[in-house]
Amino acid sequence: MEPLKQYLLSIIAKTCNLTEGVVAGYAPDRPLIGPDSPLGLDSIDAIEIGAAIQEQYGIRITDRNVFRSLDTLAEHLSSYVDLN
Repeated sequence: MEPLKQYLLSIIAKTCNLTEGVVAGYAPDRPLIGPDSPLGLDSIDAIEIGAAIQEQYGIRITDRNVFRSLDTLAEHLSSYVDLN
């Protein structure tokens, strides 16, 4: 997994109190939020993740589609600043 995605996943794990075992098998193209999420994250988690990202990067996420997957989240953030 790319460094940015690994870092974002660590932010998500810390923010949502996920264990290393839960995030270990997560593929970045899988759903991040919702009933199909292998991480078990919901809309409340999305709000918390958005707040953590805003605190870390100063980027406010207003489009809920950004949370479709880790891939879409990383792509969205990369469009604002060079995070690699």
